[in-house]
Amino acid sequence: WASRSLFNLGGARENPESRFSTELFPSIWLLGMRTTFTALIATMLAPGFAFASCEVPTDHVEQRQCLERKVAQLAQEVQAAQELVRARIDAWDEEPYYKSKSLALFNEAASQFQAYQASQCEFEASVAAGGNGAGDMQLDCQINLYDTYFKYLQEQVTRFEAPHA
Repeated sequence: WASRSLFNLGGARENPESRFSTELFPSIWLLGMRTTFTALIATMLAPGFAFASCEVPTDHVEQRQCLERKVAQLAQEVQAAQELVRARIDAWDEEPYYKSKSLALFNEAASQFQAYQASQCEFEASVAAGGNGAGDMQLDCQINLYDTYFKYLQEQVTRFEAPHA
């Protein structure tokens, strides 16, 4: 491992007689670099890559903007998941009484989640004691709670059977 040269592809052994040595075929190394670069660009353009920079921002402004974008995206995803749960409850093969009761309880739970999230994240931000990290702490809390709630909503969708054909 330590004896590999910089031009060695994928751990190929250093062998002067090897026909695949990158010293004999430097274009293979360049092709590998182009492939790596293309993969990097594709990764950057993939959905969600913008949030990867939240971990290593260039400055506080970039971090804040990234966190705000992530909260907004997750809020939309949660809202769409809630609508899907509502639609599945509406299409649920069950008596109307149970459907309406479940829908009312779900709507109440969704409302309570929003209240809990606001209160919990305000509390978590208070730990910064008025420092400039309070906003970031509040956004990070919102991200974590939205993410957890979104996963739970995905499970909820599977609990309501559609009418049998």
